Amino acid sequence: MDALKATQYYINRIVTDTSGMKVLLLDRETTPIISLVSTQSYLLSKETYLVDRIENSNRDVMRHLKCVCFLRPSESSIQALLDELRSPKYGDYYIYFSNILKKSMIEMLAENDESEVVREIQEFYADYYVVTPFLFHIGLSPSVYPLFAEGHSWNPGALSRAVQGLSALLLSMKRRPNIRYERNSAMALKLGQEIEYLISHESNLFSTKSTDKKTHLLILDRKNDPVTPLLTQWTYHAMLNDVIGINNGRIDLSYVPDIRPEVKEIMISQDQDTFFKQSQYLNFGDLGLSIKEFVDTYQSKTKSHHQIESISDMKRFVEAYPEFRKLSGNVTKHVTLVGELSRIVSTNHLLEVSELEQSLACNEQHNNDLKGLKAMIANSKFLPEHKVRCVILYALRYERVQGNATSELKQLLISNGVDTDHVAMVDVVLRYAGVGERQSDIFQNENLFSRGRNMFKGLQGVENVYTQHNPAVAEMLEDLLRGRQGLHWQERLPNLDPKARPPLIGNENGMFNQDIIVFVVGGATMEEELAVAKLNAKYESQNADALLYLSDIIKQNGISEKEAAAWLDLLADTWTKREEGKPLVELEPLKALAEAVAAGSDNGVVATSRDMGDGEETSTSAKSRSDIFTVIDAFDIPAWWYDPGKKMFVQPFEKGDIMSSAESKAALFRQRYDLLKQRVMRNENFMPVSFSNQEKDRFYKLSTVDSLQGREGEHFLLFGMLAQLEEGKLFLEDKAGSIELDFSLMSSKHAEVNGLFTESCFVLVDGFVEDGMFKVEEIGLPPPEKKASTRAAFPSVNLFGGQPSLRTETQLRAIEVSNENGIIFLSDVWLDKQETMDALNTLFEGFSHSTPPIAFVFIGDFSSKPFVAGSGETTQYRDNMSALGQLIGGYPEIARNSHFVFVPGNNDPWGQGALPKPPIANFFTKRLSNRIASVTFTTNPCRIKYCTHEIVVFREDMLKRMRRNSVLPPTESTEIVKHLVRTVIDQGHLCPLPQRIRPIYWAYDHAMRLYPIPDVLILADRFDSYSINYEGCHCINPGSFSSGDYSFFMYYPVSRTSQYSKIPKKQ
Repeated sequence: MDALKATQYYINRIVTDTSGMKVLLLDRETTPIISLVSTQSYLLSKETYLVDRIENSNRDVMRHLKCVCFLRPSESSIQALLDELRSPKYGDYYIYFSNILKKSMIEMLAENDESEVVREIQEFYADYYVVTPFLFHIGLSPSVYPLFAEGHSWNPGALSRAVQGLSALLLSMKRRPNIRYERNSAMALKLGQEIEYLISHESNLFSTKSTDKKTHLLILDRKNDPVTPLLTQWTYHAMLNDVIGINNGRIDLSYVPDIRPEVKEIMISQDQDTFFKQSQYLNFGDLGLSIKEFVDTYQSKTKSHHQIESISDMKRFVEAYPEFRKLSGNVTKHVTLVGELSRIVSTNHLLEVSELEQSLACNEQHNNDLKGLKAMIANSKFLPEHKVRCVILYALRYERVQGNATSELKQLLISNGVDTDHVAMVDVVLRYAGVGERQSDIFQNENLFSRGRNMFKGLQGVENVYTQHNPAVAEMLEDLLRGRQGLHWQERLPNLDPKARPPLIGNENGMFNQDIIVFVVGGATMEEELAVAKLNAKYESQNADALLYLSDIIKQNGISEKEAAAWLDLLADTWTKREEGKPLVELEPLKALAEAVAAGSDNGVVATSRDMGDGEETSTSAKSRSDIFTVIDAFDIPAWWYDPGKKMFVQPFEKGDIMSSAESKAALFRQRYDLLKQRVMRNENFMPVSFSNQEKDRFYKLSTVDSLQGREGEHFLLFGMLAQLEEGKLFLEDKAGSIELDFSLMSSKHAEVNGLFTESCFVLVDGFVEDGMFKVEEIGLPPPEKKASTRAAFPSVNLFGGQPSLRTETQLRAIEVSNENGIIFLSDVWLDKQETMDALNTLFEGFSHSTPPIAFVFIGDFSSKPFVAGSGETTQYRDNMSALGQLIGGYPEIARNSHFVFVPGNNDPWGQGALPKPPIANFFTKRLSNRIASVTFTTNPCRIKYCTHEIVVFREDMLKRMRRNSVLPPTESTEIVKHLVRTVIDQGHLCPLPQRIRPIYWAYDHAMRLYPIPDVLILADRFDSYSINYEGCHCINPGSFSSGDYSFFMYYPVSRTSQYSKIPKKQ
């Protein structure tokens, strides 16, 4: 469970479900809910260009914008929404409520929507305030929701808000919990009863699932532990909250003399601030060391940025500038905060105060405590509130001790100038949480510990402080998680149902598989949040169901201790982060993994072996490594479509079909357009100015064809597809229309043409409109995007295809580093030529004396002439494949340990036709397959995953086709192969030619994409061999093996380099 992720999920849905430019309207309570978990820049990135309060009636009318409302279903917010709907200021309204909406409220909204502008109403249960993933609150501020009525009973408004907030949390977590409460608390019982009543009356929302039996809601009362809130805390987050004050993520420092304007108000968020996330639980002394390292890092980067002596230095600085600015801002922010904390610690003598507080809370030393307390009260250097707080601690600890001096201390406070109202708080706390009101003795010492006097160091003035206190909730949860739930806990925390016995949560080994939500009537503290965070960290990797499942397998199968250890090691080695990266090993994924290992499947461990043809069985070593070497068929690549409205990838409802409808052809080009345009718009040179710190004139603005009307002479930058809509005329076409292009200005100016531009290519053109035509001054390809940037933009989408590896990325990289062998790529391997077979024999013989390569990738054509069915060539082609299998089988080490991949060409059966090409049929390859341990006959194109490497293989004479169909001659000063590589990668497509030139199955155009850019691209072509690096992609053409000089390339994953080699011809 993670409260932060649950709320962020809802906020993301709110701003992404509605596409286009929009306004976000919030109310008084939903404003801080969003500000705690999101940022203005994130909202802007989702086209939310205005955020306002619905109570503000002075907003401008903007009917061209959509309006998204996120409101609490309170009377004031509903009334403000009704007023808005009576006089709508925006075109469409999409309304989201943070909690359950009453039927009467929906009826009122319908009655007042006379303009019929409401398009959608939903309930998104984000009706609580998230401070950290493990800490939330309901927003019960005394000024709005006073907690108590008369005595120790609920104020009706506060009770209603607590029920709403807790129910929203349960709904957002999809939980229907078992409710337990502290027996001595009428308020805890009342809250539990109200929640249970709501759950039973909204049973359609709180559906019962198997996980509900493992969720517990513990409702505690602050009066049973009044000590924890009275103590000075020393962790960074707690000090900021208690010493300075945090209000919904904002810290006000405007009171500090001579404070710099940019740090008068500081936003603090562990989700947006890496240093704060890493340092929030550090004690003050360790924080001093951490902030010093932070400043040192900043200073070292500052010095490196000062050393700008070349163009490359300038480029490096510009690229790092946004990160540098962010680092600078964070350094300034945290140095200011730590400096202010240090000042307050020194000025208010908090070290001495805290030492006395800890003594009162943790040690039974009445005489020493009383002496120290009297001295503190008499000393004017201590603040009155600190004196009162220590007297309250004294009164609570020694309430029934003979010689109790509480009355004397209260008189001493008054005589030393402390306000009588403050002194009266001593009796108020005793009535609220005195020994007669509490359930247990919270001042026992046997479970307390001391960290010594040298805990804090690093900042001047911060010396010896005790932090012995452990909050009562930490002790309670530890007991429950370890199964220590005897009569004591059953009596103290009964079930809401008096007939039900409280279920067991954990056991003596600390193994548990259940979720616990703790709600404290009266508020929780940062010290308790820290204790819960530590417990989560301690127990997060344990799961009783999963462990019991493994234990049962071992027992039922009679596995020995040695075999069990080896089996568990295998499972541990192959386990990777699943279920969206959760570190908890859950039962169902573990079952699937264990079954895969046992059955020898799941792309990983294959138990079966093939007959080698000579009576021997192949070693399974090659197959056992197949989880690190995977071949992906073009027809198995997932069809992710980019939705420009949602700004995310979605999958179509229907699976692709070779015989697809004409609509698929139109969708093909729309998808190419949408995919490339989103890539262009995320490029730093095209990002809107409000998203960047750079100057406005550094950014380019794209226009659409329909916006050119009536604007002749103005300069525009257009993005679209080159198309010949009329004979001999070239047009630029986008979703809004088309316009004829005139390239005469480019010819007269001898403008550079970097790329091979053909029809169906997507381009950027710069120029102006004249006489109804677009005069092109410059033309360019869409700017490429590095693989890391694409992954960062779409981290949860597997665009490349294939099943996730069962190994972690760290393990895969370790395998890469440890293996210095390479992958061999050969193209045009004509098996019908004896010279080819001789050259292959020489090749295998050369590798038989060393460690075999990782893989041999054979790329067609595998025949020197086109395959013609029924001409007698069928048998010959099969025999050629069999001969190759026999040749490979003559080198057992290679046959056992290397992967073999076969990609068909145009001369292979049945190669003539549209792309992608299907694999060579099993009829031709069966005998070859039987002689090799790991062999894959795949499609053209195909994809290969080796550890962390993503490799794309494509066999097509692309250079000849692209040159023949280019509409503009490329710049001659650049090598033609560089033009080809740049065009293919910038287009994000292996074959950006018109359908009439090179047909592609419409429903499988996604298999031709190069998005994200792969690590290695094999463009197998009969043109001369080459290898080029472009935008992090290593591009290789191995050339023609049989028609050339028997050349091939070996790619080395460990160094990301390739080596050109050739086999000498026999004289």
